[in-house]
Amino acid sequence: MRFELSLPVDYLGIKRKLQIGFSENFPSVALALSIIPSPWLEWPHILDDFVCLFGGGDKAVYGDPIEVIDNTFYRLGKLISLVCESKNFSQIKNEFDSEVISYWAMQTALSPQKLILLNKPKISAPLYTLSKVGTLGREDIWISDNEKKVLEHYQWQVSPSKKKIDAGKGAFYLKLTSTPNVKLPTAFGLVDWLSSHADGNDIKALKDWLENDSNYPLRWVILEIFNSDPVSIISLLIKRKGVRDNQTFNFGLRKAKKNPRVNLIGVRDKLLITDAFILDNEVIFSRSKDLKVEDNTKNKVLLIGAGSLGSHVASQLIHSGIKDLTIVDPDSLDDSNLGRHILTIDDLGENKSIALKKYLKSCIPTALITAIPQTFYQALFYKDININSYDCIVSTSADWSTEYFIWEMKSKIKDIAFVQAWVEPFAFVGHVLCSGKTKTADARHLFDRSGNFRRKFTHWENNGYHKLPACGVGFIPGSSLSIQQIAGMVSKSVIAVLDKNEGLGCNAWNSFVTDSRKVTMAGGQYIGPEIDENIESMVIRNEWCDK
Repeated sequence: MRFELSLPVDYLGIKRKLQIGFSENFPSVALALSIIPSPWLEWPHILDDFVCLFGGGDKAVYGDPIEVIDNTFYRLGKLISLVCESKNFSQIKNEFDSEVISYWAMQTALSPQKLILLNKPKISAPLYTLSKVGTLGREDIWISDNEKKVLEHYQWQVSPSKKKIDAGKGAFYLKLTSTPNVKLPTAFGLVDWLSSHADGNDIKALKDWLENDSNYPLRWVILEIFNSDPVSIISLLIKRKGVRDNQTFNFGLRKAKKNPRVNLIGVRDKLLITDAFILDNEVIFSRSKDLKVEDNTKNKVLLIGAGSLGSHVASQLIHSGIKDLTIVDPDSLDDSNLGRHILTIDDLGENKSIALKKYLKSCIPTALITAIPQTFYQALFYKDININSYDCIVSTSADWSTEYFIWEMKSKIKDIAFVQAWVEPFAFVGHVLCSGKTKTADARHLFDRSGNFRRKFTHWENNGYHKLPACGVGFIPGSSLSIQQIAGMVSKSVIAVLDKNEGLGCNAWNSFVTDSRKVTMAGGQYIGPEIDENIESMVIRNEWCDK
């Protein structure tokens, strides 16, 4: 069913009609709205042939017919009032500007390449470009204003032995000072379209680059949207006439020509859009509004133990903005680790610290991660670590000799922040002991001579240890889900220790408890604090005192 209504004359002097359609699934689906003739790129919130009334954060109403119609016409009325009655041209432009990337992206085709900016450029300038050749022209193009960063990324991704690369300059980063017209130009008209929306010197540099320094059949102009927070970009590809869609070009893998010929934009060149992504902390953590990411990136953490608990802690710390992480673990990944570890079958037989470094770098490439495939004592002996250089030392190794040594150091030197974490058998309970840099501390009295916690919450035969048919080999069971929850508690404790404003003045003892009533079913005995039967999982916060 479809209805048609006449609309008032709009700000362009055009009289249009509104078409309203009801589908068979109404009111479980929205009304179908269209405006004839289409005001595409003339009215905001009109995307080609349909009306977009619900932007980011807005939700349409469904279910009740009256509510659906009322909500739709309320929003539609505001749009019609803007373009037909108020004729507020600046407000109309502001509406377009707020969603301008969507409008631009719908006016041209998407190229098969993918641009990876290895950092966010601080100024408008040509960018070094390097290809990672794919198939049928689907290259990843690595880009940076720092040639060394491009080389380091190539070494990490492709060939560690590569010592020098003559990277091309196939892209230009332009910081806009206002938003250009919503109607995308042709490639030939690109510079004129941009000329009044960027600094004059930046436009001159763009022209010089286009005419003299970018002798490539594919060239990108990356626009940083004015006043976008977090930063938003769109990458416009100038594609020389005659270039096929699946044609592959290498950037920087061969020595650049010393005297590149002038390469003006031709009237038959095409303007396309290319997907572009920024690997910069400002962007990567832009949605982590609750985290003090900027402070966390300044911290340096030593993690001892990259097992089931440690691997999840490492991942959570990196995803919380910890930029500098050193991981110490001599062990290799076994098939029996897969059920609880963050690593995968591709890492079987590999040293855990090295494999974890590779995995975490693929998650947060801006992180500085050091892998030391040794025991803690070996790393100390060979001077691979200096425990006084870290803002926090975290042990998830359950190695009492290591933790005994660190507590002994902490009892003498206050400028060592230490977090010790472990899981009780079957992972119904996990603990973390913390001490910041405000004073000396010693938690050794909380353990017996074998390193067993005197205030444990569960009791198990043989301390829950399952021996395997090999010398000194065995394991303590525990579910992956509970270990991940305990890791969350540990990671939050580490961040609290590092938080200078929080000022951890006490020695914290945090304990995670889940499914305490199931301990008996698993063959153990729960001897910890009484937990209300309505509580499934909880974190208990306490303090511990020096002996």
